[in-house]
Amino acid sequence: FKNLVKKAVKKALFTGDGAFKISVDTELSKYPIIEFYEADRIEVKRERGRVREIRFKKSFDKQGVSYVLKECYGYGYIEYKLYDEYNNEIGLEKLERTKDLQPVYFDKSFMMAEYLCFFDSDKWEGRGQSIFDSKRDNFDALDEAWSQWIDALRANRTKTYIPEDLL
Repeated sequence: FKNLVKKAVKKALFTGDGAFKISVDTELSKYPIIEFYEADRIEVKRERGRVREIRFKKSFDKQGVSYVLKECYGYGYIEYKLYDEYNNEIGLEKLERTKDLQPVYFDKSFMMAEYLCFFDSDKWEGRGQSIFDSKRDNFDALDEAWSQWIDALRANRTKTYIPEDLL
């Protein structure tokens, strides 16, 4: 568990956010299984600023066609939806791996998923911000200054951009 949390923190800081998913598979373990999904593998549904549902995405391929299974974890339920490559919802029976999935309902005061976010994003409402988002702007500015400097050197206009004392 300690290693899972450590990896989850790293991924959430890098990608912006993520979510933990608790599932039960008695064939693998007699204990609940905790997994972490980073930002690009989840969708967060909110109501009045509160997380109401987290959708965990898994990709599958069958004969060259891509499918996405969305496991919808909300308060009191876990539901499954399968989408084709055009984002159309299709029946779970389409794939061998999903045909036996059934929705699960339980106490409505509990959700078997937990959203993880450290910084709020300025770009995406209700999502997290990566620690690199603000750094990218600085690197873009440095890249632009460097590009102009090299362009000036190539065009033999160095006096316009670079003071003689600096040279």
